[in-house]
Parts: sequence; C-alpha cells; structure tokens
Amino acid sequence: MTNKKIEEILPKVDELSKKLFFKKDECREAIQGLLKDVDAEFDQIQLENKELNFKLEELENETDSLVNELDQAKADKTNVEKEKCELERKYKFQVSLKESTARQLQQLNDEMVSVKQNKKELSDEVDRLKEDLCNQDGLIQHLEMEISLREKKISQKDETINELDREITAIVEKHKKAVNEKIKMTNEKKALEKKIDEQNDKINGLNNELNKRDLKLSKIKFENKKNEDLLKKAELEKVEIYKENDHLKKESQIVQTKFELVSRILSAKPKYSKGLNAFKDLIYQDFFNYSNKVEALDREAEATLILQKIEKELDTVVNFPIIATKNIIAIGGGFSSGKSAFINSFIKNDKIRLPIGIKPVTAIPTYVAANLDNSIKCFSRTGGSVEIDVNLNNNLSHDFIKTFGFNLKSIMPYMTIGTKMEKFDNICFVDTPGYNPVNIEDSTDEDMKVAKEYLDQASALIWVIGLDSNGTIPLTDIDFLMNMCLEEKHLYFVVNKADLRAESEIEDVIEELQETLEDFDIEYFGISAYSSNRNKEYSFYKQSLFDFLQEENNKNCHFKQKVLADIKGILDMYRDAIQEEIDEISKIQKEFKSLVLDLLEVDFEDNGSKVNNRIADLKNCFNPTILKKQLDELNYLELSFKKSIEDIFQELRAV
Repeated sequence: MTNKKIEEILPKVDELSKKLFFKKDECREAIQGLLKDVDAEFDQIQLENKELNFKLEELENETDSLVNELDQAKADKTNVEKEKCELERKYKFQVSLKESTARQLQQLNDEMVSVKQNKKELSDEVDRLKEDLCNQDGLIQHLEMEISLREKKISQKDETINELDREITAIVEKHKKAVNEKIKMTNEKKALEKKIDEQNDKINGLNNELNKRDLKLSKIKFENKKNEDLLKKAELEKVEIYKENDHLKKESQIVQTKFELVSRILSAKPKYSKGLNAFKDLIYQDFFNYSNKVEALDREAEATLILQKIEKELDTVVNFPIIATKNIIAIGGGFSSGKSAFINSFIKNDKIRLPIGIKPVTAIPTYVAANLDNSIKCFSRTGGSVEIDVNLNNNLSHDFIKTFGFNLKSIMPYMTIGTKMEKFDNICFVDTPGYNPVNIEDSTDEDMKVAKEYLDQASALIWVIGLDSNGTIPLTDIDFLMNMCLEEKHLYFVVNKADLRAESEIEDVIEELQETLEDFDIEYFGISAYSSNRNKEYSFYKQSLFDFLQEENNKNCHFKQKVLADIKGILDMYRDAIQEEIDEISKIQKEFKSLVLDLLEVDFEDNGSKVNNRIADLKNCFNPTILKKQLDELNYLELSFKKSIEDIFQELRAV
C-alpha cells in the first residue's frame, strides 16, 4: 500500500461524507461504522509501515473533523424535529378550527331558535293590539249611540218650542180680536185687561222657559261638539293603530322571510354530480394520502389551496352550468362607484335588478349571465341552491344582511342570476362588493377579501370609477390594483355616471386617468366614459367599451382546458421535485461506484470486508425505486383527475 493511494482515497471519503451530511439517521449510522472500519484498516497499515505514522496522524485529525460534522448533523436532526412539532401544532390548529366551525353552526341554530321565539312574541303583540282595536271600536259605537239619543232629545225640544210658538200665535190672534171688539165690549174691558195681564204673565213665563231651554240647547250643542272632537280623535287613533299593525305585519313578514331563507339555505342539498364527487374524493383522499408520503415537495400547502380553489370553481359550474361556456368578466371598484348599475344596464328585464344605492349595497358576489329563462338562486357552502323571488333579491343589501344577526355570507357565499341580456350572450358578469377598507363607513375587511377572490377568478376585469364622488381614480383603487395579479387579465376602465358631467369635463377626466395609469405602469385595453342610467357611451380612449365587450363575447371559453392546466401545474411541481431527488441519488450512486473502484485500487479486494458491507448498505439507502414508484402513482393520479374533469363536463353537456 502506498501513500499516494491513501492520499487519493481521503478526499473522496471527505467529499462523500459531506454529500451524506444531509441524509437520514440510518445513513449517519452507516457512515460511523464505515469510519470505524477505515480506522481499523489504517491501523493495520500503520503496523506494516511505520513511515506512514505522520500521514496517519493527519488522517486522525480529519476523522475528528468528520465527528464534529456528525455532531452538527445531530443538531440539524433536532431542528427537523422542531419543524415536525411545528407541523403537528398546525394540524392541531386545523382541528381546533374545525371545532370552532362546529360551534359557530351550533350558535346559528341557537339564533334560529331565538328568531322563532321573537316571532311568537310579535304574534302575541299583534293579538293584543287587535284586542285593543276592538275595544276602541266598541267605545266609538257607544259614543255614536249617545250622540243619537241626544239628537233625539233636541228634536223633542224643537217640537215643544214649535208648539209654544203656535200657542203664542193663537194668543196674539185672540188679542187682535179683543182689540177689535173693544168698542163693543167696553163693559168687559176690565175683565179683558185682567185676562190680558194674565196672558202676558203667562207669555213672560213661557219666554223665561224658552230662554232656559235655549241655554240648555246651547249646552247640548257644546257637548255635541266636544263629542265630535272625541270621535275625530278616536278615528285618528284608530288610523295610527292600523298603521302600527301594518308595520308589525311587515316586520313579521320580513322575519319570516329571513327565517325561511336561512332554513332553505341550510337544508339545501348539493346537486349530485358523479364527476364532481370523484374530483373531491381525489383531493381529500388520494391526493392528501399521496402528498403525505411524498417528502420531496415543500410547497404542499400552496398545492392544496390551488386544488381547493379549482374545487370551488367546479362547484359553481355544476350548480350554474350556463357559465361553463361563457367568458367571465369581473366588475370591480370602490363602493357606490356604480358596479351593480353598470351590469343592470345590460339586463333586458326591468324587474330583475341588482340592488343599488349610495351606501354599500352589494354584499354577496353575484354571477349574472344570459339565459332564456329568468332564475335567481342562492348557493350554500355545501353546494346546495335555493331559488328566490325578485323582491328578496332587491333587498339583499349590506343593511338588510346586518339584520340577520350573523354573517349571512358564511352560509351563502354567492348568488347567480340568469336572464335575457343585451347583445352579449357569451359573457358572464360577476358583481363584487366594494373592496374599500374598514375606515370607510359600512364596509368590511371581508368585502376586500371576497372582492379579490372573485376578481382573481375572471379572465377579464372592468374597473368602475364613479364620477359623482371622484374626479379621477382614487389612490386606494391604484393600491388595490397594484396588489392584484393582472398579467393574464384584460383590464378595462369605465368612468361611470358620465351623464353628471359636461362633455368638456369628461375629456379632461379621461386624460387625467390616462396619465395616472401611465405613471403607475398599469396596462389596460381602454377607457370609457359611460352612463349606466342611459346605457350610453360619451367618449372613449384606445378602445370603445362595446368593442371590448364584443371581443370578449366572441372568444371561445377554455374553462375546461384552464382547469386541466392548473391541475397539471400542481402535479408537475411534485413531478419536478421527485425527479430532482432521483437525479441527486443517481449522482450519489456514481460516487459510490467511483469509491469502490478506488478502494479496489488500494487492495480492498475482500468482498466480505466490513467496509464493502457498509458501502452496500449505503447504496440500499439511496435506492431510487421508491421515488420512481411515486412518479408512477403521480401519473395515475393525473389520469384520474383528467377523467373526473371529463365526467363533469360530460354531465354538463347532458343538461
């Protein structure tokens, strides 16, 4: 054995040890055994040739260095165990999140029971008000009877007065006769005068009685007027009671409507789709099992999120099949910029409208697509759907949803509207909430997340800016757009409510918007000054709004190809990572072969030696067979995903 051969072997041993530094614990034990055997062989060499003592001492120093590196490897093992603990903690967090969701569902059930109790209390209150109303009607009838009796008494008094008037008339006639007969009846003058005095006294008494009766009549008339005022007051109170009763009925109907909507949403069964069920099984069973045993990829969470996003998109397509063949255009912008009004301007049916207002209105993302039949549906988290009427759809604003006492979007994430549209039958609009942050009144952080999620799904984006509140695009709009991935999206800007500005001002607004977008390097297809109320374009830059929509309308929808490409991209991440590890193992195997040849050249020819056995064990540790099997499993998984997608679209074609 020569010093030259030993010097050639030592660097290769050192290089091999460094490559094996990052491998598993079994490899470390094999390396330690190999080092011991090498030390034993070198001790024999030292006995045979004392001249190599100096070189052997250097080798021992290098061996100590290898031991230090092994200690470092043990420290790395500790770090790996810490990462394992961190993964276990994340798993426990997912379990706790699931339990929290269950508690929220229980809370929702409790709130439904509370709504039922409130409904019963309102019903009892309505019955009490009805009873009070009946009592008021009885009191009014009693007053009407009393007034009728008093009117009868007044009529009787009038008859008495008329009778007295007749008597007075008769007396006057007699008096006239007496005067005419005065000459003839001089002797009876005193008797007649006495009789006249008596009659005058009687007349005075009657006059006094008449005055008393007039006074009494005045009092009766006063009381009658007072009763009339009471009657009017009672009538007004009756009207107010009816109004309050109507209000309570409306409130009761609203509570009943909300209760029925929540009940229907929670009990809605998902539409059966064999292909979709197979796709979900592939994700949550086959893919999860596969990803758990493959250690080559460190982007497992990212792959899972992408698959869950694809699952959500397929859920939407299965439940709203008409969008499978349509190009999706998301409508984005700040609150009250006119996004819903913009979509409404293309809907032919005047009764079907997205809610609009000066406050934040759109609370739930809504797909609006051309369809021969009118249909408005709400969808649950589990994929079930319920159809609602136009009136309920018009009331689904932020303010109305707040009255539920919980976040309705947690059980009803999106809606769909199918109706006749103007011109563009191959387009599906997506109405999204205003993205604005929480410092804007009546807006929420969740609105921003929901808006971004649905804007990311679309192939094209129309960004709406309202001219009533903004002279140009707000900086918050710029920040939101800059944080989005717009590379593959067709972006178009609509300056809405252009009918509120003079034409000269409109041109200035378009020019200023153009300069702002150029300053921030935002690429776009065009700018349009548009009025949703009049469905009219006043001006445009680069490309007309209607030309842009027509181009999008004429494009072929490649949704199926996009889904397949996304799935292939996920599986390719695993495929590339596994292949990279296989290539690394191939390099290590080549190094092993080179090491064996070098050992043979330095007289390690005994195949039964401990060194050769250790090398054979190490070769087995770096066997690519398992990884190649994982590649085969990955290819089968890809074929299964493709088949499930084909089944889904085959089912859609059969609808």
